[in-house]
Amino acid sequence: RPAVDPSVAPAKALSREYSKWRKYDADAALLEFENEGTTEEGTQTRCMASRQSAMLCTENYTKDREEYDLDQDIAKQIGGLKQHLAQRLKDAAGLKLEGNKMLREGRFPDACVAYQSGLEA
Repeated sequence: RPAVDPSVAPAKALSREYSKWRKYDADAALLEFENEGTTEEGTQTRCMASRQSAMLCTENYTKDREEYDLDQDIAKQIGGLKQHLAQRLKDAAGLKLEGNKMLREGRFPDACVAYQSGLEA
């Protein structure tokens, strides 16, 4: 009978633990955490209406996986939009400074072009 290698047992246990992490669904765990203390219908519903629109808000309701995924997608899109707007504001501010410099140098037509470009940025 061969002797049992003591290093094999810990390696198998470690491999088993890592395989559990590979199967772990972090999004499902976050959804479960987010849904703690909620109900199927929600705890509060508000309705707001104006001439152009109406909005129905429900709070503390249980989300399904599809809605959770949509929320994640919206968060990514908002992040991208914020970056895009920040870059446009930075470009506009740079063109304004460039226009100010041209104005001080007496280059009025060039300054107008820079200001116009900044407004369109």
